[in-house]
Amino acid sequence: MSATRPVVKAFDDITSQAAAPAISIEDADVKNDKATVQVWGTFTATVKVEGSQDGTNWTQIGSDLTAPGFVDVDKKVKFVRTRASAYTSGTVESSVMYGERVSKL
Repeated sequence: MSATRPVVKAFDDITSQAAAPAISIEDADVKNDKATVQVWGTFTATVKVEGSQDGTNWTQIGSDLTAPGFVDVDKKVKFVRTRASAYTSGTVESSVMYGERVSKL
């Protein structure tokens, strides 16, 4: 049996107090129910990972990130995004990874 590789989608970089455009994860054909958002870069900001069912109403997932890190996302959401709720400087980079192998990486 061949291994299924996870899907990785990058968010737009954040360079101000704003949200990156949402990424749809509803197309995931997965056997687990998880996605993971990774945040990295050199920044002074408070970053929130948010999930939504409709792309309009957002709920925070996990804790605020003030340094690079990971947030596990419940796969029941259809959309995810990263948002700087406070921003001083730098560039916040982030991506979402989902798929059958995420929990095994």
